[in-house]
Amino acid sequence: MTSNWKRTLLVVSFGFVPSLIPKDGHAAQELVIEAIYTAPGPWAVAHESVYDAKASATYELFRPSDLGRAGHRHAVLVWGNGTGAVPGQYSRFLSHMASWGFVVVASTSQNTGTGQEMIASLDWIMRADEDPSSTYYHALDRQAVGTFGHSQGAGGSINAYKLANASGDAHAHVSTVVPIELPAQRWICFNSGDPTCKEHNFYSGSDITSGSIFFVNGNKDGFISPSNQDATTAGEQSMRAFYDAVPDGTVKARATLIGADHNDIQDSCSQLGCGGIGPQPYFGYVTAWMRYRLTRDPVARWAFAGSTPEFLRNTLRWENQAHRP
Repeated sequence: MTSNWKRTLLVVSFGFVPSLIPKDGHAAQELVIEAIYTAPGPWAVAHESVYDAKASATYELFRPSDLGRAGHRHAVLVWGNGTGAVPGQYSRFLSHMASWGFVVVASTSQNTGTGQEMIASLDWIMRADEDPSSTYYHALDRQAVGTFGHSQGAGGSINAYKLANASGDAHAHVSTVVPIELPAQRWICFNSGDPTCKEHNFYSGSDITSGSIFFVNGNKDGFISPSNQDATTAGEQSMRAFYDAVPDGTVKARATLIGADHNDIQDSCSQLGCGGIGPQPYFGYVTAWMRYRLTRDPVARWAFAGSTPEFLRNTLRWENQAHRP
């Protein structure tokens, strides 16, 4: 198994389909795709901060240390923090994504629900790609941008998608979204005291009118991000309801991580919302989704493609799976 594992990672790094995937496109019965993308990717990772005129960190970046190696253009991921959180609380997860070749840019804002802070970070990194004095000069794939976030930032990831893709807008196009532990609509602006809050923060599955979206939650997160709701409940108050609201024509998927609560995606979860499994179990399929949707990775594709996608068969660690290719 060890030799096959090393060979698989080597082949993935060069962009070919490993022999463990049969010619009919069905992954082997072992859950190999999740395992591949749970392991660190082939890129060494660097972390840096961008400061404003007051010497306060505005953005944090998690990226391959050898940007643009051999002419590589890196897909861009824009991260949104949960309420009161900062990027450093997600460093394991964001560094993992960078190890698979992504440039991850994260606002340091602790309130990212409007998506505005995430769009500002996207605009900044795109300007850096055009600046000859920047580390990021011509190192980015400007056509491969995704948003993702946790809790309030999950809502922000949908709102950033809306802002980026609004008709006539000058922002880079966002083609895929991964909301993690997306709060039910009843929690939008809970206890904010701002009468205009919902106008700027409201989100719905119906907002994703093109591209793709992958909803991820934990089965212990029944309070903020439940998997299902009663048929008589109004609004989108569960992951299933958000998923069902996504319009026809948009690629979508959903899955519930067994054992995870609301804050397990963070590096250290010691207060409320902790299932005790930590962030690593999220790595595999979130990474595979971004690789599949943004880089056309032929290995990652089989986690979600074919007649029996691996993530649908993975009942050891996931439940409530569904997808529409």
